[in-house]
Amino acid sequence: MGPGAFSKVLMIVGTVVLSPFVEALLLGWLFKNFSRRLSPRWSAMLAGTLFATAQSAFYGLWGLVVWFPSLVFATPFLCPSRSLKESTVSSALIQMFHNAMGITLILAL
Repeated sequence: MGPGAFSKVLMIVGTVVLSPFVEALLLGWLFKNFSRRLSPRWSAMLAGTLFATAQSAFYGLWGLVVWFPSLVFATPFLCPSRSLKESTVSSALIQMFHNAMGITLILAL
């Protein structure tokens, strides 16, 4: 296992496992703060939009690419029977699956 293999493993773990949890925590925090003043639907849309805007900080068009998926990642927060912790884990799992599909496609090409 050379340095190239280690960097691939690190990329996979970072993209598929670590970043979805960090991003779901951020999305949950945004949703929680917005839902104090807005309806849950608007809170999820605003949190997802700000999340996509933050993702476009390094590459402007990337925000357009991740805008719709970020709205999908925010949907678990709309379920009133779930706690914030359960919604955050659900959002992270959805994003993990999404990122795993992208990484698989990249590595397959």
